[in-house]
Amino acid sequence: MKRGAREDGLLRVSAEPVFVPVVSSFAGEMAAALGLGKSEVFAFTLAAEEVFSHLCGVVPPGAGWIEISCSGSRYYVRLDFLFSAADLNMHAFNITANLSLGEDSDLEQMGLLLASRSVDRFHVESETGRRLRLSLTKDKAYPVLKAASRPPVPEVRSFSVRPPEPGELKAFAELVQLYYRDGVIPEVFNTPGMLVDMVGGGEFRAALAFGPQETIAGGTYWNDTGTGAVELFGPYVFNQAGDSGIAEGLLDECIGAIARGPASVLINRYPTPEFPRDDFEFLGSVLHHGEDGTASPRDAWARLLHEDLGCVVWTHPELDGFLRGEYERLFLPREVRLTAGQGEAGPPHSVLLSTFDRSQGSVTLRPIMPGDDFETVLTEHLLLFDREGIRDVFFAMDLGRAWEAELAPHVLEKGFSPRMVLPYTGAADVVTFQLERRFG
Repeated sequence: MKRGAREDGLLRVSAEPVFVPVVSSFAGEMAAALGLGKSEVFAFTLAAEEVFSHLCGVVPPGAGWIEISCSGSRYYVRLDFLFSAADLNMHAFNITANLSLGEDSDLEQMGLLLASRSVDRFHVESETGRRLRLSLTKDKAYPVLKAASRPPVPEVRSFSVRPPEPGELKAFAELVQLYYRDGVIPEVFNTPGMLVDMVGGGEFRAALAFGPQETIAGGTYWNDTGTGAVELFGPYVFNQAGDSGIAEGLLDECIGAIARGPASVLINRYPTPEFPRDDFEFLGSVLHHGEDGTASPRDAWARLLHEDLGCVVWTHPELDGFLRGEYERLFLPREVRLTAGQGEAGPPHSVLLSTFDRSQGSVTLRPIMPGDDFETVLTEHLLLFDREGIRDVFFAMDLGRAWEAELAPHVLEKGFSPRMVLPYTGAADVVTFQLERRFG
């Protein structure tokens, strides 16, 4: 469950179709109570119905209850299904799924296809006792920020840093769009209302720098990923002298707020030119391609907050050299364990999650479930992205899960190259790959 969310409702039912209306009512009423609009409630309810109906056909008799919990924050609602199932085919959750009405096996998957198109994110993970947790998340709809003209921010001679009020946070988002329009900025700045709710819900924190007349001279925000890392965005400085100290003040505010927390590392994957790089280690860079084809690097930096006591990571032999070189360069203590497929039987179908940033023309792939058809599914995704003109394609591999590390040969063979290791951003560290060539 996301940090800042709470479990607001719990339902336990048998895996029988007669309970579909009960599940539908539970999901719809909870979504409405937690703030989703009518269209989002309808989509969320549809997804819940279709997933539960599908589970009724795959959860074996006597496997116990299907436990359905609903949680939410100010900007999303999440539904979790906890159940036991020997064979859960989730192929329809792939964005490339194209089912045929003439095939009985495809008809069985049609509900999952509808569910996958009705929510913004999904996730599957194994729980204790051979049970699975399937999570569906629907975001609240927000108006997109329209281009606005503002008078130039005056230079300030002194400043103070504090958490912003909602109106100030929306003004901050507009200023980021104005002063950093040619850079790579997080997509949330397109929807200031979502940024306000992300901070108001407690999952993100923000700090702004104010001049004597409450002039907004800069700002930043960050979130605790819940995995051992805090991610920082910015800092953003508006029309101020290079020696103003605003960027340093904003960074100090963030570090002071998180220094006594449990997180081990502070990571910045969206640094601005003003970002103070002292005391940070360079993790690597990816390339951002503009609409005109020009490429510009986007660096990532990290700073340890406490002593790194190390962890276990998995790697395929084909990725081993890269990882050991990065861990030696970054002085990160890791127990690196080799893993590779040994001909063992696996699930027939794999699932990839596609997270788009339409404003930047990029997409990030994350493996959700392993399967014997992984190479085919990955190829289908890359062909789709090529047809849609997606300029930058990334792949995130969690080294805390051996089965993900075993996918490395397929990822490398398709033209991806490892670009950086992000400490403690998953079950362990996460490797970011970038597709080095157009696939089609």
